[in-house]
Amino acid sequence: MKLNPPVNNRSDKELFNMVSNLKKWTQQARDEAFAELLARNYSEFDITQRVKKNQTTISNYEAKMEDEREQNKTKNYELIDALLLLLFFPITAIIPGNLLAPYWYLNKYNYKRKIRQRIVLSIMSIIIWILIAQQIF
Repeated sequence: MKLNPPVNNRSDKELFNMVSNLKKWTQQARDEAFAELLARNYSEFDITQRVKKNQTTISNYEAKMEDEREQNKTKNYELIDALLLLLFFPITAIIPGNLLAPYWYLNKYNYKRKIRQRIVLSIMSIIIWILIAQQIF
């Protein structure tokens, strides 16, 4: 397996992160990083200790993110955010870009309630703007 950049061009910190992160790196990449750390005069004990510390940090971060995602399920839009979305949704739809990007963001962080609220507010906004346009023209 060819890594880009090669293992011998990576910093010690990167190598320790490679050895520690079981999900991100293959076993072969982790073995190469481990061998490179040994070549850089780190003892197996030092490597093992730092790997355990890094894995603890990674698991704590993942647990924190999972808790946050669980809490995000029931979060609502703040009143001012809902009003701004209601008033300016059509303008954001006209601006070039990906109209679905906010939904992907909300889905990524598990904002289930906000997704439903955004859909309702978007529909309401379009209806309001259609009614305003009818009154003007």
